[in-house]
Amino acid sequence: MGVERVREHRRGGAVRQCRRRDDYRRHRRVRRPRGVARQRLGDGGDGRPRQDTKNEALFLRNRADNNTFTGNTIRRTDGRAVRYMNSRYNAFTENTVLSAGTAGEEGVRLAFGSNWNVFRNNTITGGNGAGIGIGSGSNVAIEDNVVSGNAGTGVYLSQSGENYSVTGNVLDGNDAGISTSYVSNAVIRDNTVTDSIGSDGISVHKSSEVVVEENLVKLSERYGINVRHPASSDGGGIVVANNRVNRSNEVGIRLASTVRNTVVNNTVVNAPEPGLFSPPLGLLLESADNNSLRNNTIQNSWGAINITEGSENNTLSDHTVRDTDSGKWVARITNSTGNVVESVDIGDSTAANTVVSFGGRNVSVEVADSAPANPSATGIGRFVNVSNTSGQGSVDLTMHYEDGDLSAVAEDKLKLWSHGGTEWAPILLSTLDTANNTVTTSADDIGDRQTVGIFELPYDTDAAFALPAGPVEPGANVTFDASDSAGDIVDYAWDVDGDGSRDADGQTLEYAFATAGEYAVTLVVTDSEGNRDALTRTVTVADPVPSIPGQANPPTNLDDDPQLEDIDGDGDGDLFDALAYYNNRNTDAIENNPTRFDFDGDGQAGTLFDALQLFNELN
Repeated sequence: MGVERVREHRRGGAVRQCRRRDDYRRHRRVRRPRGVARQRLGDGGDGRPRQDTKNEALFLRNRADNNTFTGNTIRRTDGRAVRYMNSRYNAFTENTVLSAGTAGEEGVRLAFGSNWNVFRNNTITGGNGAGIGIGSGSNVAIEDNVVSGNAGTGVYLSQSGENYSVTGNVLDGNDAGISTSYVSNAVIRDNTVTDSIGSDGISVHKSSEVVVEENLVKLSERYGINVRHPASSDGGGIVVANNRVNRSNEVGIRLASTVRNTVVNNTVVNAPEPGLFSPPLGLLLESADNNSLRNNTIQNSWGAINITEGSENNTLSDHTVRDTDSGKWVARITNSTGNVVESVDIGDSTAANTVVSFGGRNVSVEVADSAPANPSATGIGRFVNVSNTSGQGSVDLTMHYEDGDLSAVAEDKLKLWSHGGTEWAPILLSTLDTANNTVTTSADDIGDRQTVGIFELPYDTDAAFALPAGPVEPGANVTFDASDSAGDIVDYAWDVDGDGSRDADGQTLEYAFATAGEYAVTLVVTDSEGNRDALTRTVTVADPVPSIPGQANPPTNLDDDPQLEDIDGDGDGDLFDALAYYNNRNTDAIENNPTRFDFDGDGQAGTLFDALQLFNELN
């Protein structure tokens, strides 16, 4: 390598020592055209150039553009191995960076508008900070690199950059795998992230429009994929899709203090490490609102789905849960409202592939390890445990059954039954939907753990009453007739205000609702042997039908829903009704009556979409 010369020169009043050639030129601020700054090259025995340098090995700055740096080995730099500042259109490919930087410094660093750069097929290992760190750079591609054994994050994107592609990389044994902070429009795809020894596999923080898809994330110290804190109150728009997350020590996929993200088609397999004291969770929502989670599969988790800490209005649908830890929850909602869990396939052998849907507050739905002995009624072998988690718990629970379950039971007599530790009892206020193969019930105070299953009633008593056709007006008398109820009925009990207590009795009831709204009316019948059945139906009470300007007749209802499709009142549903709606959509008669004129179901009437929906219905 020759004898290294040292020169002294003054800069800023201080005497500085500079190594021969490169450091001297750097202190004189001489920019290198299309070259490599401060490198001391030699043959490392493999025919490839090798560097062993005091500071950065490669420093591109101040519009050092359109350079290619390839096939080099950089090792043991005191500073960052590679540093870009305000440099563009550069390619860093097929290089090896070993043990770069002092504590906290990246092996590769981009900053200050270093845009349109490519890092591909490099090996970056053993550094004292992040492997690749991007700050204030945009349109950067990080592809097919191996980043391992770094004391910081493998790939770190930060500081208001945008348009990143992080694809096909292997990240192993770093403190964390891939992290974004204050970035937008990034794609993190097809990476393998393993053994993140200090933190998360993939973390998305205060970022927007980030797609995390088709990654394999294994052995994360905390969270496999962690989406936290939105970039704005409008939400992050983060998509987490088609990833596989294995054996994260705390949670597979976490959404925390974030809104309006999508988590779809992921698989979380979270069997804990041997000897791990706190087994991990599958999906966790903490103070997370208005997110959509669909078609995810969770296996071997202590708890599959956990919604907690003020999370509001999230929808979780069509999940599959397998081999949940014994006695732990399939899905749990605590201190949160407005959340809906739809169609969770429990799939454990003890639960006979039970599918459940539920919503509520402070409620947990769990695998029924061993259901109590069946009551005298015939059941279909599907059970879950429902528990109160904190404070007063409420639940809307739907259990699904299959056509093959009906060979030995009468479908029209199916009810949900509960067992609170003493005996089975039918939940009379169960709603059977034979079209969708479901049985549903609601409870405002679920108390301690109880097992719920589907059985048929062992008697023929059946509550029945008809509803008036279409909405009724406030103050108008409505007659409810229970004469179609089956059995030797000796008592009819009516609840018209939904408080669970008897408001009237008798086979028929005449009642007037004072104001517009939706009212649940319940009938409980008892036969001569003390057998009971119950039925709840909803009555729609709406203000008088308004007159539509320019129409000779008031609008009318053409079916059993509350909407008035016959806008011109001629008794037919046709194109002229859609046209009349469109022409009068901004009138008070339509805009102020969403119960009758909201055809697209968004809660508002008089929009163009309502007119289009009406046109589609009538055609």
